Amino acid sequence: MSCLRLNCSTTLTTLFAFTIIVGWLIISEMKNEIKNVKIAGISTINGVDTAQRPDQPTNPQGVFAKVTQRIDLISRAFLPWGGGVRGEDFYAWCTDPDSVDNSATGMFFIKIPKCASSTGAGVAIRISINTHQRINGMDKGNHTVTRKGCTNCCKAVYKHSKARTYFTNGHDFGRSMLWSIIREPTNRLISQTFFFEVSRRGMEPTDQNVLRTFKKYGKNEGNHQWAWLVTDMPERFQKEGFNPANESECIVRSIVNDYDFIAVAERLDESFVAMKILFRLELGDLLYLSSKTNGGYDDGGTGRCVKIVKANLSSSTQEFLDSKEHQRHFEMDNLLYAAVNQSLDKTIQKIGRSMFEEELEKYQRALKLVQEECTAFAKFPCSPEGELQLDMSTKSCYFNDWGCGHRCIDRWIAERGGDL
Repeated sequence: MSCLRLNCSTTLTTLFAFTIIVGWLIISEMKNEIKNVKIAGISTINGVDTAQRPDQPTNPQGVFAKVTQRIDLISRAFLPWGGGVRGEDFYAWCTDPDSVDNSATGMFFIKIPKCASSTGAGVAIRISINTHQRINGMDKGNHTVTRKGCTNCCKAVYKHSKARTYFTNGHDFGRSMLWSIIREPTNRLISQTFFFEVSRRGMEPTDQNVLRTFKKYGKNEGNHQWAWLVTDMPERFQKEGFNPANESECIVRSIVNDYDFIAVAERLDESFVAMKILFRLELGDLLYLSSKTNGGYDDGGTGRCVKIVKANLSSSTQEFLDSKEHQRHFEMDNLLYAAVNQSLDKTIQKIGRSMFEEELEKYQRALKLVQEECTAFAKFPCSPEGELQLDMSTKSCYFNDWGCGHRCIDRWIAERGGDL
């Protein structure tokens, strides 16, 4: 039974104290390490073994050790889809998108804003199309993709909607695949501020403006990602004055247990390789071209191209982001991020590090080659010069800027006979 369906109030005092410790003492101290993560690298949380950092207490009775143990209890290794209670139909999640069955089946990609969401949507669509083709033998080109779904593909959802909107009538675990991508909370906040406020709305990125925006976002939606991922919202959560941070451990454990996989934006290569193995996918299902880059242009579906301004923070602004005042608004998301990072580590360990590193090397090599080959041919909604080119992008992308260049990627794979 989901932890969210239980009454966790008996441990509120302990949990609240725990979230304060996790949110500030641990995560804020690791902030610089998070930003220096090598996305392609094999690592534990943020590239270090958090239980053995030389600048942290090593006494098992110390605060750091206790918090690490709590995170270890919340996290888990994600399991191969189709094993255990699900039986041996490894693609039972690939249900018919045209079915009149309204139950929660198919692939659910919970698309959290500014968490590699466009890249994730493109990959979700690609998995849906390719898996359907392998099962049914239909022409890969014979499909139509919209914001709500596609034809001649596995049933899939990949728009910006919170998870609980899909599971009001329950969750069919045996015929669904639920996954998402999360991002280090402060990195997501910075990206959100510069993408929406500075780039799209034209806010001057002065220290005063940026700090004011950070404080506004932190206060109003600091614990942002857990609210998108939670699949069940009990009645008591909806009462005025309810503070979800008081039940953070309970909620985060439920999220980690409910999902078939949660990827980490800062460790996307590792995450996609783990998905390939767990979901019995092919390497080509997970190849992509980056949808948004600093210095490039984006239309955001508005029909107007704007330049994506690169974040540039002063030392005083960075100091505020690392402060206890700021981090207290991110206690839940910080705990979630730490637990998912730990879960990815456990998944890699369960797969076997030697096998995983071999698969990771193959994936990174193929990803590098396909990006070199196809980036020049892909047509995004905005050209490199900032000109709108929707007539070309609709032919190059699945939808909006999702999966752009997919035909070039398919051709590149076909030329190699599928041997990557």
